[in-house]
Amino acid sequence: MKYPQKTITLITDKNKLFSRFGDNVHAKIMKYLACANINVVLGEKVIKYKEIENTKLLITEQTLEDNSLNRVTRETDLVFLCGGYVYNSQFMQDHYRNSIQSDGKLIVDEYLRVRGTSNIFALGDVNNVQEEKTATTARIQGLYAAKNLKRLMVGKEIKKYKSSPSRLILSFGAFEGFQIDINSKCIRGSVPALMKRKAQLYSLIELGKDPLLTKLDWDSMLLADEDQRAVIEQKNKQLMEK
Repeated sequence: MKYPQKTITLITDKNKLFSRFGDNVHAKIMKYLACANINVVLGEKVIKYKEIENTKLLITEQTLEDNSLNRVTRETDLVFLCGGYVYNSQFMQDHYRNSIQSDGKLIVDEYLRVRGTSNIFALGDVNNVQEEKTATTARIQGLYAAKNLKRLMVGKEIKKYKSSPSRLILSFGAFEGFQIDINSKCIRGSVPALMKRKAQLYSLIELGKDPLLTKLDWDSMLLADEDQRAVIEQKNKQLMEK
């Protein structure tokens, strides 16, 4: 453990982690987090975060067995608020209200077009396609839609979108990760972590970074020790700011 003096707490209002997957996924990730000395709090909902002078307070609420509410206040140094998906479809309300689900997702056809339209595509988290909502999935949908738009512009027939198998890759550092598929099969080890870094590499290249420098830098990260990786990461930060 790199920072044994740090105390990390993960809070979720669900009764298990990754509730859409099987119990075995929850158990394996809980076991890993326990080994990493990360405290997991289940069944508590964050209702308020505030700062008083130099003190940061996180207030959570828990429903007890008798349906009464129990509030807990925790003092923290740093808070990352991850509130789930927010579907940005409000601007479609006036003209495409019938194409919006109650949760805010846009209803799309087999071509990823918003229902009732011929040339408006909805991509990524906001559409109602039944697959994992990841950056990789959004990138694939974006490439697909771009090709179909080009076909529309020249009068060609557009192609149906083929949903990819649901798979989630979680990274727990440079050399540790989990791969979870739709059947709740869970694989832990360095391979999922390398797959995650590969996806990040492709994303950097697509953003216009030099492919050779990005590849060399990625290889260096894999071979370096912790101190060397810190130097490389600092260099990356400086390059990104240029």
